[in-house]
Amino acid sequence: MNITIHPPAEEVDLAELAAEQRARITRNTDTTNDIYHNRQTGHKHRVNRAGVFWGCLLAGPFFFGIIGEWDHALSSVGFAVITIGALRLQAELKRLLDRGSR
Repeated sequence: MNITIHPPAEEVDLAELAAEQRARITRNTDTTNDIYHNRQTGHKHRVNRAGVFWGCLLAGPFFFGIIGEWDHALSSVGFAVITIGALRLQAELKRLLDRGSR
């Protein structure tokens, strides 16, 4: 019985490999845009965070209504109302706190 041990084809630096993988999945957080890299096609997509947020929030109920998912459409409307209400409340509280600190 012969057992042969093959040496690795090339030495792999684990720190370098980890840094490369981190760089692949890291998003650009310095701007309001996110960069997504599709590894299968190699395409890179720059996506505006605010646009995606508002698009999903406002177009979601219409999308679910068109495809006939009425439960999802109603829950999307509910989440939109809650989210917009929370954003308005946050803005009002900020305005009151700014006025009170003067």
